[in-house]
Amino acid sequence: MARVIISGMSGLKKKLSQMSAKVQDEVKLQVLDSSTMIQMNAINAAPAGLKGRIDSTPKDNGFAAEIGVQSSTNIPVYVEFGTGASAAAYVPTLPQEIQEYARQFYVNGKGRIIKQPYLIPAFLRESPVFIKELEKILKKNV
Repeated sequence: MARVIISGMSGLKKKLSQMSAKVQDEVKLQVLDSSTMIQMNAINAAPAGLKGRIDSTPKDNGFAAEIGVQSSTNIPVYVEFGTGASAAAYVPTLPQEIQEYARQFYVNGKGRIIKQPYLIPAFLRESPVFIKELEKILKKNV
């Protein structure tokens, strides 16, 4: 199952718990905004068969979100990363933690599914925006 999780940095939740409810609500709203952007961008980029199955679910009391594809198989992951030569060429270009995630789905290197990235590019595009907005919220309320 293809899933990307947006969550706070280590220690951020502890700091947030000491801040006002207003600040906490602003952070939760930013998590919601960013997760919605990732979901919408992923839907726009996904192959037709996956578009209607991409969802976003709030987690951790609104301080995190899980964006993924509803599926009982690993097909969405194979579509995202490709298999065989396609995956071998694409996966090493991704950040290390995403490479590690992709390796979980390696079978034998002989697959022929050509990559059609949709979720990871949406996540990578929105992540800097999320961090920048989160920094703004925290700076104006410190």
